[in-house]
Amino acid sequence: MLIDVLKGAPQALAWLEAEGTGAAICVVTWIEILVGCHELELEAVTDWLNGFTRLELTQPVASKAVELRRTLGIKIPDAIILATARCHQRQLVSRNTRDFPVSLGDVVVPYQL
Repeated sequence: MLIDVLKGAPQALAWLEAEGTGAAICVVTWIEILVGCHELELEAVTDWLNGFTRLELTQPVASKAVELRRTLGIKIPDAIILATARCHQRQLVSRNTRDFPVSLGDVVVPYQL
């Protein structure tokens, strides 16, 4: 969803603006976005991402990620992202329904492109 904002998708920007200052990102998401940036964008995107509350990888999140990986069979980064949302009592907002189907619970698909 944040990638959609960076690509200029108006639906993504509208959703994010409506969310206000309550949006937070998992440290794995932070890493994934920055890895995908071109060198010339890196500083500006880092500054933008630093405006969000960043939810770090803690021991409770790591333990929950292990549980999710074992029970759901999802990839480790995805398990960490979902575990982070659950441990912080937040919903996971993503358009990536292949990796995060709504049936997992706690997953919100904010818009369609």
